[in-house]
Amino acid sequence: MKLILNSFAISFLLNFASQSAFADGFVCYSEAEQLQIQVYNHRSPSEGVRSPSVMIISDLGAILGEQTIAKFSSDKGELFANGARYFARPNSILNGDQINDDHQVEARPELAETFLLNNSMANLLELSLSVDFSYENPVENGETLDGVLELVSLEGDLEWARMSCHRYLRFSED
Repeated sequence: MKLILNSFAISFLLNFASQSAFADGFVCYSEAEQLQIQVYNHRSPSEGVRSPSVMIISDLGAILGEQTIAKFSSDKGELFANGARYFARPNSILNGDQINDDHQVEARPELAETFLLNNSMANLLELSLSVDFSYENPVENGETLDGVLELVSLEGDLEWARMSCHRYLRFSED
């Protein structure tokens, strides 16, 4: 009985801590790919709302100051989420995709020299980061979780990489 009460108390405290954090998200790594992906959520604690804010993708093998590959923002219409699955559209613009006369998504030429895994960012329709996490079963700050990065090309080809993700919770406003 005491074990059940202790388990309940720990679960309650973890849930309360994640609800009262000023910021939350995940920092994910793939050592094999020398890749880091950070995703952070907007927080509206009074409404109990979390929505994706930003996704930052970095090449850990690059020299300092040149590691950022890409940054996607929900404010620009490039980043969406469903639970702990985050979707970024490298070739999108605010309020929808760039569509040509054939109703195909058009690549942004400025992304042609930027690569993620073996794909030019200019050739990606979508990338998604899925983290094995649920807000109904919160975990502590720094807890390690499994993740998967999936890339879908404009042609529909799929490539993926395993990620090791760490829960990020910030409890102060600074």
